[in-house]
Amino acid sequence: MALEPDRRTTLSGLTEPEAKEFNRLFVLSFVVFVAVAVVAHLLAWMWRPWGGSYHTAMAGSTHLAAVTVHLHPVALHAAGSLLAMLG
Repeated sequence: MALEPDRRTTLSGLTEPEAKEFNRLFVLSFVVFVAVAVVAHLLAWMWRPWGGSYHTAMAGSTHLAAVTVHLHPVALHAAGSLLAMLG
């Protein structure tokens, strides 16, 4: 298979215009991806903000754990048994 005389081969096998077109589409796709990710992060932050103090985050976790144990007496018994085995 003979190559056209004016067609230079590159490592990618693309000509200069083909490489520029591919680069343009790649950059456009990346910009769209980043825009969607930013919107998704903003929506998630509006739903449940992060970045608060450690104590605020821990207070929510402790409350959730307390509610979970309160709702499940079997979990409370299992935790007591585990503490008895460790202690």
